[in-house]
Amino acid sequence: MSFDGMSTLAAVESVHEIAIARSNNPEDHKSKTKALEKLVGNFTLDDLTKFRQAYVDRYFVDPEHHLRNFDVYQEDAKLRLHPSLLFELLGILNKSEVERDTEYLRHLLAKAESATLSSADRQAYYSWLPRIGLWDAPARETSERTSVSSYERLLRIKAWEKISSLDFDAALLKIERSFSTATVRANTPREKTVAVIASSHGAQWQELIDWALGMLSNGYALQVFTPYGRPVAIQRDSMLVREPPTEAIAVALGLPGVGLGAPLRLDPLRLPADRLKYLMGNAMCADKFDPQQFGAVYLAGGLGFNEDVAVTSPKGSDPTHAWIEPTPNIATMMRRAIEHRLPMIALCHGPTLLACFDIEINGVNEKLVKGVKVAALPALEPMVHAQGKLEPQFSFFTWKTHDVLAEAGALVDEAEDLKDMTVVKTGVKDGLHLVTGPGPQTAMNLIGATMSVMKKRWESSYTIPYTTNARFL
Repeated sequence: MSFDGMSTLAAVESVHEIAIARSNNPEDHKSKTKALEKLVGNFTLDDLTKFRQAYVDRYFVDPEHHLRNFDVYQEDAKLRLHPSLLFELLGILNKSEVERDTEYLRHLLAKAESATLSSADRQAYYSWLPRIGLWDAPARETSERTSVSSYERLLRIKAWEKISSLDFDAALLKIERSFSTATVRANTPREKTVAVIASSHGAQWQELIDWALGMLSNGYALQVFTPYGRPVAIQRDSMLVREPPTEAIAVALGLPGVGLGAPLRLDPLRLPADRLKYLMGNAMCADKFDPQQFGAVYLAGGLGFNEDVAVTSPKGSDPTHAWIEPTPNIATMMRRAIEHRLPMIALCHGPTLLACFDIEINGVNEKLVKGVKVAALPALEPMVHAQGKLEPQFSFFTWKTHDVLAEAGALVDEAEDLKDMTVVKTGVKDGLHLVTGPGPQTAMNLIGATMSVMKKRWESSYTIPYTTNARFL
């Protein structure tokens, strides 16, 4: 297909009509798939990239967002695309991307079987998987639902089964076990180096990338750690462009704007590939963390954070309250960081991890967040779930981050966090600085806050007095 002038615009507008149209008529479903196949079915990977960019330039929204019901008719379940139809349409749209991924996986598997995987292969693999989206098997399954895997994962499993008899997850693990052991980069002083904790079950793109790019631009080094050393997984919806004007339109129509999607400046297709490879391509297991090499710890949020970083489960019969427990490697990493009084920066679900730990002050243990003002994600998950916009693997139960923190003694104000999703709250506990924010909109503000508390920590050592009062930057 030619991508110049009116031909591009015509294709974009035609796909837009298909993406936003809704009907319960099976014949309309057939015509929809045929029409989309005719328009994009023969796209090369380069064609798809250019088409996505053109679509975003025209509508400020990625076409996949429109297909996934994130902007159209989300209030009426009857007018959402049926999951089987949506799966088929996403497969047509992303055909070249899926084919690229399965062929790459086959190539790496062959190298693993011949024991020729290199450190460069590891970096490429670790930076590739997060861009797929939710590639990992769901952390939880239920007897009522045989599969709650993401659409992007299922599409690749389907394609992989056509070319290999080896299970998709088994292939990933075989490749990962064939890589040589990675080591932490220690080529910068600790006061300019930050350890990042991210999920292999669903980090949020803006919460990780917005902050990380800002820190890198200011000369800081970053090292990502995951609970078990597997690559980061990113919520795919959070990578798809949904520029803020669409939020304003939603609000004007009486629909809630909940910050889904990425702003145009964070479009993965337009960001520097070398920085993304540096950030995610060197992720390693949290058990490799050495607190003497780092000056702070950043807790990247996301819906998957409480699937594998700190696992939540319902408290009794009340689905809005949860038990929360850090996984072993994360628990060890955090205790080491607390002992060394490394500043902790967290947003969205990230602050819930802070509720899991004590701090020893003058020989007495108390909760790390006790008496400190902490911001966290407001209770938006039930609304997002009700609108059909929550990924299936995250829909087992909903709970409130503020309740988890309040039960640990933190001073929380859900209404305040909801009113301003860019707010940054800071506190100090026996020389340990805590910096928190409520959601992806806070990420950019956390750049300056991170640099500020790192400067205070490493210029003043342990002389900062203990206080239970938060201080705002």
